[in-house]
Amino acid sequence: EPLFRSVSRGRYNVRASAGTDLSKPDNQVVSPDRDTIVYSAAAGTPLGEKAGVMLFYDRRQDEGNSRLPQKAIVDSLLLKGHIKLSDVLSLNMDIGKDWQKKEKAIISSVITPSGRYERKYDTTRGSLGLTYKQGAHHWSTTLNQQKQKFITQTATGTAKNIDLESVYTYYGDKHWATIGAEIRQDDYYQYV
Repeated sequence: EPLFRSVSRGRYNVRASAGTDLSKPDNQVVSPDRDTIVYSAAAGTPLGEKAGVMLFYDRRQDEGNSRLPQKAIVDSLLLKGHIKLSDVLSLNMDIGKDWQKKEKAIISSVITPSGRYERKYDTTRGSLGLTYKQGAHHWSTTLNQQKQKFITQTATGTAKNIDLESVYTYYGDKHWATIGAEIRQDDYYQYV
């Protein structure tokens, strides 16, 4: 079972937007030098001769790119699977979960106190796709679904979307032709 691990750490600088009047203290970037850390790990294995799975974990942390630094941490987990149903047909699937938290940031400036609320986002997503490949013909259809729950100091809610897309491509000797369609539904519910 191959295992991949990676850790990276960096520092970045946030600048005010072009045209900002920096003579006003409330327009100045607070703590412009900020840190970022990314840790990733992945493992995958075949399941027989026609299937395989992969598990991926990722943790990202930074301090944002707005005027006020706001520590954000995102943990992501993703499970992917692939099954070859025949010589021309395959099935792909994945399910993932993200946990995101942005910590509260308040800075008392000379003129106006500024702040950003603590926020939490939990996102679940999944997809199921069928791919047909034979000679110059390539057709794929994928169903994607995502649901995000959010909590802030001022509101709580849920955002959902589901989409179905289908794309056919003909790979000719001198020309390629692609046609596709997508149907999408978005729902948003907010509770104060």
